[in-house]
Amino acid sequence: MSQCKFDNGWGRHCNQEAGASGFCEEHNKLKCVSCGKQATKSCDQTGGLVCGAPLCPDCVHNTHPGGTNGLRSPWPIGMKSHVPKDQV
Repeated sequence: MSQCKFDNGWGRHCNQEAGASGFCEEHNKLKCVSCGKQATKSCDQTGGLVCGAPLCPDCVHNTHPGGTNGLRSPWPIGMKSHVPKDQV
């Protein structure tokens, strides 16, 4: 049995059995909230709560204009909370 390779954040990996894709049935269906590719991890940014959005290796939690991760402040209209790494 191979284990699902999805990273739930903060050192917690999925403990379900993986299919041919390397992901369990649940995580194989998850797409990155930024670009739509296969999600491989949950966003682990915190600000009172853990973000938890599904992300691929190429995307990250964006930096809020105030210099924070934006979990406690509303995002400005049109600004995305998750973006490709090269757009931070």
